[in-house]
Amino acid sequence: MEPTTRVLLLPIFRRHWLWHAEGGAAAAAAAAADVQGKAGQALRNWREGRNLEEKVQLLGQRANRWVQRRLWTEWHKLETASEGTLRNRGYRMAQAVLAREDPRETFLKNLPSKPAPVEVIYPTAYKERMVRRQLRHVAADGRRRHTMRLVWWMLAMVPQLPLMLTPLPNITVYYTGYRIYSHFRALQGTKALEQNLEQLNSKQLRDLRDQLLIYQERHSGFQFRPGEWPAKLIRKEHRYLDMLEKMARMERLRELQRQREQDGEAGESPLAQPHAQRAPAPLLTFTPSVELNELVRPMDRLHVPLGDEAAVAVGKLFHYT
Repeated sequence: MEPTTRVLLLPIFRRHWLWHAEGGAAAAAAAAADVQGKAGQALRNWREGRNLEEKVQLLGQRANRWVQRRLWTEWHKLETASEGTLRNRGYRMAQAVLAREDPRETFLKNLPSKPAPVEVIYPTAYKERMVRRQLRHVAADGRRRHTMRLVWWMLAMVPQLPLMLTPLPNITVYYTGYRIYSHFRALQGTKALEQNLEQLNSKQLRDLRDQLLIYQERHSGFQFRPGEWPAKLIRKEHRYLDMLEKMARMERLRELQRQREQDGEAGESPLAQPHAQRAPAPLLTFTPSVELNELVRPMDRLHVPLGDEAAVAVGKLFHYT
């Protein structure tokens, strides 16, 4: 079973919220270990792609592997540099720059790169609908922001590539490479979050349609007015239902494929039984927390910013180091 990423919603001051995904440092360490462990594994050649989209994806994987390996190698050199050297000064400068990183970017980077279980914990003073809407705004804004900045940083890297051949510590080159990877990783987290939200929306639409059908059956002779959204939703040929059926089918196939990989068995083809299983549970869940509400006091945040003591208490409550 895939591990669940825990997301905390902390009101800071007035309309400013902090989204925190657990495991940022651990995720970075895991990514470094993954890069080092898989550095020797050969990737598929991009020419082996069956179509243009697959070729671009394979080429991106190869470029991503190369950039990650160079970044982590250079970062290790900066960390282990002697005190007072140029690399040591560059390491201190990099730490200062990372401390000023946008918290929303850090949050999106710490999310899974593919659709995976995510639990959002929020104070009970907020309604789930409001939290879900704000999370959708974060995802939409993150997609626009990081797509644009990824393109700009990639363009900024082009004139700096010849500097990679020099023996000097090319801090600007590696910082540009880090910004490219950072925005790329945040964009991956944004896309995964949007897919989780779409899956949750599809489940809610299915549940709403079932309730409408039950209501119509219990009230004999009652029919929703043609053209209104209830009538459109319960019609089988409606485009919403086509979308829901496709998404549910993809979810079932993905779940069956995951089970086959875990069990190590060939089993029956997932296409043979698309309707035999129930639709999987939503990957995105929302959990109200009374303890978190008592610590952060959302109503007080309208007048006073969140203090350090409350932030430390939240860290202890959820066992953050």
